[in-house]
Formats: sequence, structure tokens, C-alpha cells
Amino acid sequence: MPSTKTTRSHQAIRVEAGSRSALAEKLLHGLQAEASSLGMRLKPESELAAALGVKLRTLRLALRELERDGIVIRRRGSGTYLRRLPEATVESTQAEAMVRQAIGGSLFAENQNPEVGSRVLASQDVKNFVFELWGNLHCTTSCNQAILSSISAELSHHGHRLSVHSLGKPGGELALNPGTVGKDCDGYIVAAGWAEYFETLLEKEHAPILYFHPGSLTHVERDPMVLIDTAEAVRRAINDFIKRGIRKVGVLGLLGSGRDPDAELDAYHFAMSRADLDYRWVHQCNEELSEVIDAVLEMLESPDRPDALYVTDNVLLPGVAQALRAAKVIPGKDIAIITHNNKGEVLPRGYDWSSLEFNLDVFGRLIARQMLAIVEDGKSVEASLAIHPVWHPGITRSLEY
Repeated sequence: MPSTKTTRSHQAIRVEAGSRSALAEKLLHGLQAEASSLGMRLKPESELAAALGVKLRTLRLALRELERDGIVIRRRGSGTYLRRLPEATVESTQAEAMVRQAIGGSLFAENQNPEVGSRVLASQDVKNFVFELWGNLHCTTSCNQAILSSISAELSHHGHRLSVHSLGKPGGELALNPGTVGKDCDGYIVAAGWAEYFETLLEKEHAPILYFHPGSLTHVERDPMVLIDTAEAVRRAINDFIKRGIRKVGVLGLLGSGRDPDAELDAYHFAMSRADLDYRWVHQCNEELSEVIDAVLEMLESPDRPDALYVTDNVLLPGVAQALRAAKVIPGKDIAIITHNNKGEVLPRGYDWSSLEFNLDVFGRLIARQMLAIVEDGKSVEASLAIHPVWHPGITRSLEY
């Protein structure tokens, strides 16, 4: 497996704040402002924790963040060593006095052994992996682009590179011929919907593959895989309705590129039949506003309309909301509604929506971390992982408002 090794030990770097904790930021400011050299050992963890007035576990979590960012190296039984020189900023200089006052002087231990520090640095060669992502994430929906961005950001954060390759052309044509994918990378990240086609492109011997599925009710039998479990969202929504005594349930599904409408329709009916509902209504439509409104109005005007509706994608919600207002139907009173959405997406105003929320950023970063684990630790860590939704209950899920 080709890889490049390099020791990064003589360059100052600018570290962005990102999502570090307040304590990690405080330690970073101290390191940025204090005169230091690579390989210097910090004071013992217990001493730093006591001086800063925090629990030992809290300090260790902060040091772990700095280790994740490549600033320090932690060695069990030896200590924490400076791995990279953070670039000083105006903010860090201003914070230095406060940090020094809190810890009673320097962050570094008084007695330094340069030879030990040099050995620690020498043992920490950084592997720069090169990964390839195959699919069409960069040229499809905003959700897929968000996933791609998170995968790329996580790999870049750890010093690795990602190249993105398209397997299809506009109009559905295949982009490549069999045997055209080589093995000049450390790992492949492949959209599960393209798995069968991608595998025809591979040479016999190739780097590890990690598949991912960004959310569909249809199952692709490949391992290892990281997937968004939308089937679990359907199950939880239906079960919540049943717990509230609602047994007449409808599902509004989304049609779109890369989806198998017949397979998804079968999956909806299967989930509803397993729940032994008294009544089932399923309709699939694209996200065009007028089509969604017509579908929901048809459902609401039916003599035997459902008492609850699960909306499988929040892009359908604007049309759902308009149809409810046109029919003078109040969600949470006249009909119960639960929707699926992605974290950060704004739901239509006017209602306290109940939702099952997926986090695409976490999904993308989990893909990257699992790929790294497989490459670094081998088959022993190969596993398929699923992201489940986070439940955000609102008024709309019941008929009691």
C-alpha cells in the first residue's frame, strides 16, 4: 500500500479555532505566546489540572483535542510533548498573562531532557494518506455536497488528501470503462448506489474499500459500510403514532435521482404492515411545490383520510404546510405529523414540527474516521456503522393540541 512518510517538526502552523473546548483554547493560547521549542515537555497533567482548577479528566480531554490537532504528543508514563509550534496571534498574546497567572508561570516542566523530546518526535512520523471518493456527490444535491465537504474536511484535518471522481455523466451515462481504476491510493470511499459498477472498474488487487449510503430505504449488501438509517426513522415515526393510539397512518415519500421508487414504496408498505395498522396511505412525489400541495390536498379531502402523516423529507414540508392552511387543517390537532430533516435545515414557520433529525456533518466525518481506522489498523476494525436520527418532539406529532 503506497504511502508517503514525512516528519513535520520544523514549521510553525496557524491553528484555527474550530470546535475546541474553552480549556483547549486557553492551553493553545499559552503555547502560542510562550517561547518554546519542539519536543519540550509540559508540566504533569495533575499539576496543570490543579493549577487551572479543573478536573483531571477535563484537562486530559483538552490535551486530547490539542493532540488531535497535531500540537502535542502524549506518551503514557512519559508526558505530553510539544509537537508543532503554534503561530502566535494577538488574541493569544493577550491571553498569555491570564494563562500564566492561572498556572503560576510556564506551561512547560522546569527540567527538560532534549534527547527524550527528540526521540518522541522521531517516533511520530506522520503518514499522509491519499484517498479517492467515487460517486456523484459533488454534482448532485446540496445534502450530498454537505457530506462530501465533511469527509474532505475531516481527512484534511488529519493531513490526508481526497480526490473526487464521478462515475456517471449527465443523462445517466456511465463515465468510465471496466479496468480503469488503478491502485495508486490508500483507500476508496464509494457511494453504495454505485458499488456494483465501481467494482467492475477495479484491478484484482486494490486498496481497502469503504462504502457509504447517504439515506435510502433500499439496501445495498456491501461491507464495510457507513449509512444513514432512514428505515429506522420510518419505524420510529410509525411507532410513535401507534403509542398515541393512532392507527390510520399515511406516508409522503420523495422521488428523486438515484432513488428506486418501487423499492422504497415496498419498504414503506412493509414497515406499515409490520406495525399492523388499520389503514395505510402512501404517496410519492417530487419536491415541486404544486405537486406536493395537490398530493396532500387529495389525501386531506379523502372520505377516509389518515389521522397521521410521516413526511420522509423536509423538502416536502413547504408544500405540506400550504396544503394544510388551504384545507384549514391544524397539525397536532386535526392530523398528527412527523417529518425527517437534516440538522441545520430550517423547517417552515408557523408550526412546532416533530422531527427525526440526521446530522450530515457527523455522517461525513464518521465515514472519514472509519476509512482511516481501516487503513491504519487493518481488517480488525472493519465494521458497518449506522447513523440513527435524533428525536425532536413537537406539538405536531399528536392529536391532542
